[in-house]
Amino acid sequence: SIVLPYTGPAEFHMYNAPVALHPGCMEYRRWPAASYSALIDALLRLRKPVLLLGGPIEAELLKTIQAQLTTSTGRGLLTVLNNVPLLELVRQLKQCGCFVGHDTGTSHLAGLLGIPTLVLFGPSNPALWRPVGPYVKVIQKEPLSELAVDTVLEEIKHVYH
Repeated sequence: SIVLPYTGPAEFHMYNAPVALHPGCMEYRRWPAASYSALIDALLRLRKPVLLLGGPIEAELLKTIQAQLTTSTGRGLLTVLNNVPLLELVRQLKQCGCFVGHDTGTSHLAGLLGIPTLVLFGPSNPALWRPVGPYVKVIQKEPLSELAVDTVLEEIKHVYH
């Protein structure tokens, strides 16, 4: 048998689940791209991986958000998925510790999958349109552009698993 010398306690790392962000929706109901960029910067500084999601018409929005980042995205902390097939989207979402988005199909999907889901509402009525699920929380501010990044970040820290 081989005996290795003791080198101290082993380092164990729990899986660091990504925070999924889907910034897309109709522009008048959308949190600004700059706010999403600032949120991603804050998450990256906390060493939280980010999964940035977009649909077929959101490629430019995702590019805008990425262009405004000020924090290094090294070591695989930022993954961008645009226009992936639905089953791949489900597979990716199920790995996430939290989801942030608007009143979109992706938010409804995240809520139904049981992912802690934060849905940002501006002028539309969350009583009628909020996603359902065991861990869905609505944050409403009108205009949505006045919703502080720190408010969303604190809610993520509160619900993140």
